[in-house]
Amino acid sequence: MKVKLLFILICFITAIFICSCSKDDFISCKRYDIPNEIKVETPDNQILVINTEADFERYFKEVNAKIPKDKQLAKIAFNRFSLIYVQGMVVSGISEFKSSLDTNFTPYVLSINIKQNYSDVITRWNVAYLIDKQEHPNIKLQLNIEKDD
Repeated sequence: MKVKLLFILICFITAIFICSCSKDDFISCKRYDIPNEIKVETPDNQILVINTEADFERYFKEVNAKIPKDKQLAKIAFNRFSLIYVQGMVVSGISEFKSSLDTNFTPYVLSINIKQNYSDVITRWNVAYLIDKQEHPNIKLQLNIEKDD
């Protein structure tokens, strides 16, 4: 009897917790595909936040015009999303590129880890994420660039 009562109590508390979390408590983010060779008019290694179609056009219109129609940048619903973009370059090739955006805490943390190889080619890189619409998101950039072993 006590076990049954304890089980019901645990289920009740869990249901209250689940119902008390609104959809607004969870920030969604997903990677936005942009070709690596793109360079827009913004400083390297700095976060650019784009919140409107007009701002997107200002930065990406010329670039998008040079891409074949079937590979052009996807439309973004700026009434729902903000675009987070960072670009940069390394003085040798890239053997490994990893990025993630942690939205569990404030400030958000955009981590970029790059391993360079020993080729003599300057390589551009970029990364972009869509997050739930925010006018001024608080995002910290962690950029780690190292040589291959």
